[in-house]
Amino acid sequence: MNIRAKAKELGIPPTTLEYRIKAGWDESRWGYKRPHIQKGYKQCSVCRVVKMEFLFYKRKNRNGYISRCKQCAIKIKKASKK
Repeated sequence: MNIRAKAKELGIPPTTLEYRIKAGWDESRWGYKRPHIQKGYKQCSVCRVVKMEFLFYKRKNRNGYISRCKQCAIKIKKASKK
């Protein structure tokens, strides 16, 4: 099966599929799509859990919060001090 047909079957653009193949993604993840996250919630970049925005530290950037939740940020800070 060619890349265009496989991409259409998975519902993703062919260029995205090409990137995922070149990057070495296993075939089970080729059709991965980001989950839709409701307003007022954010996904932690470390633990990958969707949490309410007040569980993230504030920052002056695009959405106003850092990418790690407070719990993960504290764990990372403690681990770096050791």
